[in-house]
Amino acid sequence: MSNEKKEWTYSPKGVWSELRKVQWPTFKELMGTSGSVILFTVLFGLYFFLCELASSSLVSWIVGL
Repeated sequence: MSNEKKEWTYSPKGVWSELRKVQWPTFKELMGTSGSVILFTVLFGLYFFLCELASSSLVSWIVGL
């Protein structure tokens, strides 16, 4: 096996060739995955908000002792 490093060169023709091979999502797939990302972002935001609320209440209770 050779120890030579491969040099990566990008040409516009090669880039366009690879872009033609990409299987782009349909509008329905795009909307479904985007909806999932938005839903999970909101759910994680709510989770972290509740954790922050609980931890700040706990700290306030400890400091108030």
